[in-house]
Amino acid sequence: MTTKSTSFSTVELLRALQNCIYRMGVNKVMGYLNWMATLDTSRPQIVLQIIIESVCAKYKLDPQELLQSQRHDGKNNKALCIIVLLLKKHTLMSQVEIAKAVNRHKSLISRYLSKMKTLNVDLFREDREMYNFYKEIDNSIDFLFETKIDKWSQKEGVDPERPLM
Repeated sequence: MTTKSTSFSTVELLRALQNCIYRMGVNKVMGYLNWMATLDTSRPQIVLQIIIESVCAKYKLDPQELLQSQRHDGKNNKALCIIVLLLKKHTLMSQVEIAKAVNRHKSLISRYLSKMKTLNVDLFREDREMYNFYKEIDNSIDFLFETKIDKWSQKEGVDPERPLM
């Protein structure tokens, strides 16, 4: 049973890698992978902190209050949906790890992800606003990582025109 699930995960990983190479190019993906290999284990914590503070600033919420509160009102719920989706995208954290990080039950993490997947930006203004907040923060995090990759490549002397393999 474990072999089957492991091979399925491997296939999914290879598909994701293939899609990244197709979108970004081999050199950019290799640069990113090399950069990730140099990171320490505190990276998810740093990304977690950046994401939480960015989303809380956007919604004018106190990060500690958001994480300690068990309220499910509009602002908190929207902020947590965005935080969870960004963590899922930018870290290798599982849903259980994300649940611990945001002090919520793991079933809520799945619900937050489902809500973000079913946004109707054409019909509902609130969904469109939430999606725009998500994209804005996501783009700034992507820019931050891309800048770090470019700086690492320059520091390490990686030639973007020459394949790394």
